[in-house]
Amino acid sequence: MPTLRHVMQVNAASCLGFGALFAVAPGVVAQALGTPPVWLILALGVGLIGNGLHLILASRRAKLRPDEVIWFSIGDLAWFLGSMGLLAAQLWVTTPLGVGLTWAVALGVVTLGLTQLWMLGQGAAGVSSGIYLRQILRTWLSMKLWVKIWLFFLNGVFLWAFTLVPSDFARVTLIGYVACGPVLLAFAFRMGGLSRAAGWGHLIPWVPMVAWWLIDGIDTPYKALLLASTLICLAFDLFDVARYHKGDRALIGALA
Repeated sequence: MPTLRHVMQVNAASCLGFGALFAVAPGVVAQALGTPPVWLILALGVGLIGNGLHLILASRRAKLRPDEVIWFSIGDLAWFLGSMGLLAAQLWVTTPLGVGLTWAVALGVVTLGLTQLWMLGQGAAGVSSGIYLRQILRTWLSMKLWVKIWLFFLNGVFLWAFTLVPSDFARVTLIGYVACGPVLLAFAFRMGGLSRAAGWGHLIPWVPMVAWWLIDGIDTPYKALLLASTLICLAFDLFDVARYHKGDRALIGALA
């Protein structure tokens, strides 16, 4: 059965493989993606090689360090969010091949990061995968009814953006919508359920998305509804994150 060490080693192999490709053939990679600076591809390659070597070292320790595992997973999430940002902005990744490769690599990288956090959280809880999953699901189901109704409405408003495809507004909105999922899961997997810290799952990808909306212009009733709904959600998230950092760190199912 795969262990956390195995996942870290797969992550290391991925970093070393892509790092070597980026370092040896930065021009070819840049051309395949679109218009990224060659120097940036080369720098990413060197950084990935260093990260891969660190992953190998960390995975071979007699006792794994949770802070290192979290660090690597944050890096995986940052790669995913950065990729989503480039795709949303249509910056540097401009070819069909580049778009497809960016999506594929981003999803693979974030899967490794989430798997590391899941295994770290499950190991700390000392329970089976099935019990850990039920614990996480319980926190989702423990949300108050009005919160569930609100989230159902909010998701519906976001998904209505599909009717605007292939506009720039639809692309940015739907990529922002997708981007929050792995961040929410990262907090849930690490902590064994939802807590007030999950507010970061919306704040990190949606604040720049809202900024882009405002620059682009809110010129239809739908855009106005989406903006208002998102701002209300972000206000709730700011409140939750502030409470979390003040010490309110209980899982939702455990809240009084």
